[in-house]
Amino acid sequence: MNIIYQLKGKMEPNFIRTLLTLALPISLQQMLTASFSLVDVAMVGQLGKIELASVGLVSKFFFVSIHLLSGLGSGAGILAAQYYGKQEHSAYIKVLAVALLTSLVITVPLGIVSLFFPEWLMGLLSNDPAIISIGTSYLFYTFPYHFLTGIVLAFGSLSRSINYPNLPMLAGLVGIVLNTIFNFVLIFGHFGFPALGVQGAAFATVISRTVECIILIYFINLKKLPLRFHSMLQFIESVSVAGLKKLVKITTPIMLSELTWSFGVFAFYLIYGRMGATELAAMSLIDPLEGIFIQFFVGFGAACTILLGYQLGANKFEEAFNRAKFFMVMIPFGGLLAGILMILFSFPVFALFSQMDSEVLELGREIIYIMGFVLCLKLFNMTTMFGILRSGGDTKMILLIDFISMWGFGVPMAYVGGIVLGFPLQWVFMMLLFEEVVKMVLSFYRVKSRKWLKNLVDN
Repeated sequence: MNIIYQLKGKMEPNFIRTLLTLALPISLQQMLTASFSLVDVAMVGQLGKIELASVGLVSKFFFVSIHLLSGLGSGAGILAAQYYGKQEHSAYIKVLAVALLTSLVITVPLGIVSLFFPEWLMGLLSNDPAIISIGTSYLFYTFPYHFLTGIVLAFGSLSRSINYPNLPMLAGLVGIVLNTIFNFVLIFGHFGFPALGVQGAAFATVISRTVECIILIYFINLKKLPLRFHSMLQFIESVSVAGLKKLVKITTPIMLSELTWSFGVFAFYLIYGRMGATELAAMSLIDPLEGIFIQFFVGFGAACTILLGYQLGANKFEEAFNRAKFFMVMIPFGGLLAGILMILFSFPVFALFSQMDSEVLELGREIIYIMGFVLCLKLFNMTTMFGILRSGGDTKMILLIDFISMWGFGVPMAYVGGIVLGFPLQWVFMMLLFEEVVKMVLSFYRVKSRKWLKNLVDN
């Protein structure tokens, strides 16, 4: 604790207040998203193990899409934060225009695959005919999801970077509540609606995301933030070759890094699926629970990127380095407490799934114990890579660290352990921890080198 007070003393008095103002709305939104994902899993899980495994597998396809778009939004947010620190407010709309245009390039192909080739995609993800059939229906009806998510993440990221974190939080909160309500109504057929099962869950996802998008854009215009397009002509004029080059230079390694990591997680789920429906259902069951606790710290990681970006844009490099050290201690320390709480919280949560196969529940409980003890390690890596290094645009190094740890260690070890040697899921999951150790060592030394301390918006 003493080191936290020492580092805090080197920073301006209102730092903690600014940190909490930025971090808590983001954390609340992320935790609610993860919490309601848990509700989604509980509802779909009542339909059966196959339905849960199908939706869980498709969600990992969404996971790749969301992280790719998050990488784009993060890159735009980095530029906006440094422009904010430089007090160059007219640049926000230019960054947003390029981000939205790039988002279209990414999301249109994803929507086409979901709409016209869902069965082909599910055939790549699973060899179980029942899982393929149910997953195909879910994919088909959620095809607009990628396009809507790209818009939400672009506007939300820039809103937070210019010190308006409450807007995406409120829009997200409404979307999450609506998603839960529509899931309850459409999956099981309440209030006179037909019981649509997994198809109802797909409709709920699209409807809630659409409303979230509309609310976010409406309030940005209502509050007259510098993120409004008054006409299509203004949007076109805001897209410049120079702005595109700057954004692409920063975001391409971020998106590749997100793609590398999310495809790695996706690969883990393909391996779990090949290990058996029980293993896949167990991981689909516990993912949202872990997400609740991790997502709380995502807000602090995002605030880390924004606050360091303010300092780097103003050329205050020593202040940025002191802040980075504070974050490296604070967030993992909180992860120790969060891991214990996650284990304790798992008991009432698993009581919600009493109708689930006992084998799935027992396997899930054992994995949760392992997750709780290593949460602080994951949060350290999240802080160094996606908070500190990203703030200075050190995205190529993030990509390299992600690639080495995930594809050099994580995925090969999971494949050998789960498929070649046939180890039980608990053993395979423990083998994957070595990936986090590699990532921790590489990212720590990169932060310590100070090579990430860069101003990206000086002309």
